[in-house]
Amino acid sequence: MTESDECGDDYQPQIHNIMAYFREKFNKLTNSYLLSVITTHSVSTRKLAERIEKESSVSISDVMAVLYALPHIIQDELGKGGSVKLDGIGSFSLSAQCSKTGVPTKEEVSPEQITNLKVNFRPEKQQIMTPKGKTMLNALVPTDLQWTYLAAKADGGNTTPTGGGSGNGGTMPTPTGDGDEG
Repeated sequence: MTESDECGDDYQPQIHNIMAYFREKFNKLTNSYLLSVITTHSVSTRKLAERIEKESSVSISDVMAVLYALPHIIQDELGKGGSVKLDGIGSFSLSAQCSKTGVPTKEEVSPEQITNLKVNFRPEKQQIMTPKGKTMLNALVPTDLQWTYLAAKADGGNTTPTGGGSGNGGTMPTPTGDGDEG
């Protein structure tokens, strides 16, 4: 059995009615309106585990054990100077921000210059052609995404979807690559 067989490269999740939301955002610099993506909810680790359990033959307790172990393992590998690549998701690596003033010689470079450590995330690439012929490169973007305008409620509270993916909305184009470029 090869590694790709073990990873289940032929796995196709059952996803239906993928809906994303947007509204307009005024840009003062250009004196024009732009599209702004609206996040409507957050999904917990438990909910992810429940979905994975439904779409696989793994029990929820096993899924939860793996999901809870994953951040610790990523942290350990990053701490050892490695990067972590999750197939179909992307890669994680460390980067350092240093004080604005450098040092005059390379011998003086030291960890004391570090002001902040960050984790970089680089999504796995997948070539997708947009309606205007431009290429988007992110394997985590659903390929059959429907866009719906999300109007703010008059009282300033939660938001309300308007329209059904028509009008200002549209469907994301389908991928043209094999999902494993660069």
